[in-house]
Formats: sequence, structure tokens, C-alpha cells
Amino acid sequence: MAEPHISYDSGLILKFSSASRLKRGEDCIFDSGADHGKLRVLGVCDGHYGKGAAAYVSSTFFTELQARLSIDCHADWESAAAELREAVTGTFVTLAERFERSKKISGTTLTVAVLTGDLLTVANIGDCKAFLDVGHEVVELTCSHRIEENAGEQRRLQMAGALVGRSCAALTGPTAEGEKGIGKLRVWAKCGLGGLRVGRAIGNAEIGRCIVPHPHIRQVIVPATGARLILGSDGLWDPLATSKVFLLCQKLPVQAASRCLCNAAYRAQGSDMKDDVSVVVADILPGSGAQEWPAVRASLVTGAKKWLPACMARPAVKDAGVDSCPALKLVADVDSWAEYAARCEASARKALTRDDSAMQNLDRQHKAQQADAQQANLAAASVQAA
Repeated sequence: MAEPHISYDSGLILKFSSASRLKRGEDCIFDSGADHGKLRVLGVCDGHYGKGAAAYVSSTFFTELQARLSIDCHADWESAAAELREAVTGTFVTLAERFERSKKISGTTLTVAVLTGDLLTVANIGDCKAFLDVGHEVVELTCSHRIEENAGEQRRLQMAGALVGRSCAALTGPTAEGEKGIGKLRVWAKCGLGGLRVGRAIGNAEIGRCIVPHPHIRQVIVPATGARLILGSDGLWDPLATSKVFLLCQKLPVQAASRCLCNAAYRAQGSDMKDDVSVVVADILPGSGAQEWPAVRASLVTGAKKWLPACMARPAVKDAGVDSCPALKLVADVDSWAEYAARCEASARKALTRDDSAMQNLDRQHKAQQADAQQANLAAASVQAA
């Protein structure tokens, strides 16, 4: 397999649209705009306990990321991709630290897609998802941090001493000891307030330091043949199966696709809509972008039955990530929290070694001082005796 490459003049054209149906008013969508050279950023925030965190993150993310980037277009692809991962992670963490200082009680999940040349970087905390349609396959680029679905997050929270459990029957807090509980697993503040279904978010200081802002990051090279990227809050992905999401919109141009999905998710929630729906559709098209994605996709689909139009062929959905999709070149698949924890452990070991060495030096100095003092005392005693 040829090495992945980052082509800053890849010729790929991005067309973008978004749509929202709000019940709680806690979702936010943001876009860096097309006027920032070779960097394009799209994002979805799903707030909880108010809109404060989502509004803050959506208004400041791109500025903070841009301040951290100095990607050299002549650098090798590994260095450029690694720098982008570091900048994205630093942006997540810095925004979380700043928002925590505001003392506001709210939080937000966050999923961002960063396109530079043909390198697509998707980073997420929480349960907003992103999928990429490359024609005959649909691939998930996010990792859900819902406690119910992610055994690793359960273990991490429990090791951190977090209060993890279901809601009590009265829905006023976590279950008491021995109580079965109802609903999904949540992480709770020690006082019993809150009840968050995800282990990673920005904000939620009242629950404690166990809620971390370090994202999971996947980086892929977008095929020269193009792709369609869909980002959405859980209001989209919970009521609709992933395959249905892409089947609903695969015949539609980008502007109509986001509206269609938003309306379909709204209808699927029923008359008593409980959650906001936010959808971002981005078509990454080859050449001049004269063709819309439905026509491009139809030319890519292979093996469809002759009597079935190519644009109606149902794509295979790869929920497990990009490793099983030969059409995509994987650059990185990284959990930045695992990297951070490993660095902290290594630093702690080094610090312990340094401390041990320092203590040994102090002990030697102390013993030498005691020996010198003892010799001085003996010398003084000899003088007095004489």
C-alpha cells in the first residue's frame, strides 16, 4: 500500500450545509468559513444543563486552534498530521480549562472535522458522531464515550473513584445501595446531582475531574474520488439507524441533504420531541466540484444489481472504524487521554527516580556532616584533655 500523503493542492472541493431543529436550544453548529486558506473546520456541540458551554466552545474553537497551528506544507505527512493532532487536543483541553474557571454549571460534547488538503481529522468527546461515505462503504470516524456503550470509559471512571450507576425510581439521583435502578448508566456528582451519560465533555465541573476533555482522534486521507461526511448530534443518530441516514440522503445534493435528515430525525422522535437535532453535511468532491455527490457516488458504487439504480444501493456501514475499509488510508487512530495518562505515568516515574536520587544525595551529605561533626568533637575533646 502506498504511504498516505497530505496534498495541500489536492484539488478537492468542499461543499457544506447544516440544519437544526431545537427543543432545548442546547445544540450549536460552527464552521470556520471558506476564507481561511487551506484549513476548514466544522463542528457540532451538544450541550447539557444549559447552552453556556456549547455556545462558548462553538464561538472560540477555531480561533484557539488556528493560534496553535503552523503546519509547514513542506513537512512530511507524519509530522504535519502529528502537529494537527497535538493542536486539536490542546484546543479541547484549553477550552475546558478556561470554561471551568467561569464557574458556570453546564457542559457540552464536541465533534469536530478538520480538513486540510486531503487530510481529514475528526476528533470527538461525548456522543455526537461523524460518518464518512466513500461510495460503497460508510465508515465511522468517531468513538462514542457513552458509559453504557464504552467499557473502557466505565473502567476509567471507576478507577477515578467516580459514582457510576443508574437513576433511582424517583429520577432524583443515583440508585441507593442494592437498588436496581432504571434507565442508562450515568456518572453522578458525589452530592447526587447531575447524571451524565458520557464520560468525556467540556464543562460539568460539579461532577468532578473524572469528566475529561481529551478527544479520540481519527485521521484519514480522503480518496481522490471524493466522499460525503455527516456530523450530527445524538438527536440524529439515536432515532435513525446509520444505514438509513445515508440511504435517505444519498440521492440529494448537499443543501437538501441536511434539511432532509433533520426533518427525518424530528419525525422519528415523535410528536413529543425530546432532544435537539443538529446535522452537518459536507461533500468533499473531486475536481472543480461541478458534479454533486449523488452523481459522483453513483459512479463509485460497484456490484449493484442491474435492475437497482446505483444511487439506490445501500452502502455497507463500518461502525468499528476505518481499519476494515480498503478505500480509506488510515493516518492515525489515537485516544489522546490514553496518551496523556501514559505521559503522566512516565513523568511520575521520572520524578520518583529524581526524588530518590535527591534523597540519597541528602542522606550522604547528612552522614558526611555527622562524621565531620563527630571528628571535630573528638578533636576538641583531645585538646581539652591535653
